[in-house]
Amino acid sequence: MSADGGFSRVAPAELEESLHLICSSAGFRRSVRLQRFLRYVVARAMSAPRVPLKESDIARDVFDRRADFDPQIDPIVRVEAGRLRLRLTEYFAGPGQNDTIILEIARGGYLPSVRRQPRHRGRITRSDAAYRLYLKGRYFWDKRSAQSIAKAADYYRQARAVDEGCALALAGIADCNLILATFEFAEPGPLMAQARDVAASSLQDGTLIAAARATVGCILAFYDHRWREAEASFRLAMDIDPSYPSAWQWSGMLRCAHGQFDEGLEALLTGAERDPLSLMVNTQLACGFYMARRYADAAESCALVLEMDPTFWPAMYFRGLTHEQQGKFAQAVRDLHAAIDASGGNCLPFAALAHVHGEAGGRRDAQRILRQLERGACAYASPWALAIVRAGLGDTDRALTLLERAVVVRSPQAGLFLKTDPRLDRLRSMPRFKQLEDRLYARSDD
Repeated sequence: MSADGGFSRVAPAELEESLHLICSSAGFRRSVRLQRFLRYVVARAMSAPRVPLKESDIARDVFDRRADFDPQIDPIVRVEAGRLRLRLTEYFAGPGQNDTIILEIARGGYLPSVRRQPRHRGRITRSDAAYRLYLKGRYFWDKRSAQSIAKAADYYRQARAVDEGCALALAGIADCNLILATFEFAEPGPLMAQARDVAASSLQDGTLIAAARATVGCILAFYDHRWREAEASFRLAMDIDPSYPSAWQWSGMLRCAHGQFDEGLEALLTGAERDPLSLMVNTQLACGFYMARRYADAAESCALVLEMDPTFWPAMYFRGLTHEQQGKFAQAVRDLHAAIDASGGNCLPFAALAHVHGEAGGRRDAQRILRQLERGACAYASPWALAIVRAGLGDTDRALTLLERAVVVRSPQAGLFLKTDPRLDRLRSMPRFKQLEDRLYARSDD
């Protein structure tokens, strides 16, 4: 790329036509703020390409902030820059996939660059087409519902059909299985086996793919319970691509799962900084705060995610768990009902709702939900979910038996939360629970 970001190679009229097409697209036309931001940074890149663009300049000129603007207090520029990068990626992966030129804003700065679309006989290359399909898959994968993950997997398969060598798409298919297992949409064993095989296939040719290494680390941690190997895999993913947020996210969760909250939250915060608009990375930060009993921080993080996407069910779920610990039972019930609907009937918010009713004295409602789970209200009622319900009802023996079963079947939720979930605090002093905890977390990598 030339020192001026490539703008000297593009005629002003051609650039204006590109801006018009972008700003007229579905992702931009309803956001005057994003249009203004985009046009401003393009104008600055054309007029002063070698002068770094400061947050204070953008805050004042685009977002009408005062001269005493402090980016440490008001993150509006960083947040909106993340939104702008995401919308540009979505545009060039969709309606703008055949545009003549591509506008990009690299992380770490605000000045854009421009490049011409690589073409062969008037068409984008196979690798370009596959990558665009991969980006679409990644977009839907990050939504975390059963329906969106199915759609993501379909886009990844399309990418592989276009370009069989698209290892990123193969890693994406592994991630779809991983998330279905981790959130216990279905029995985790077969899904984890598929995720492991597909991730290994994406690495067979020696390609260093951070996503696949992070996926392998997640399987090693929360299914195999091979904690040291998992951390090594996460470190390798970070070395390959320090900007890949999921590696930081999952590494942070491993630390939190072991009660190492200082290190875990630091990694989760780094992941959120790497991608401030990732719904799941920021929700996982809320999860870390929840595990550390920092409920006000957890609720605030969930609220920020739901401001970006009011339908994101994991944020509804963790805010519901947080509200329960704060004694805000009515708010918890509302959040968990919404999470059940938005997730497509996942067993985790079902179980959490029953637990809230049990804690709030609504045994009849808790027992009704338990019967629904046992009769197939969701596609898979995991031992972990049923144990949570029994714990809320005060049925200690059955709760412990189900937790033992969850460890036997290697429930990812048990691997993540057995040591730290506040809903199990009443069980922690019991010998059976201590033996179970020792069995899970003391496993070696031998």
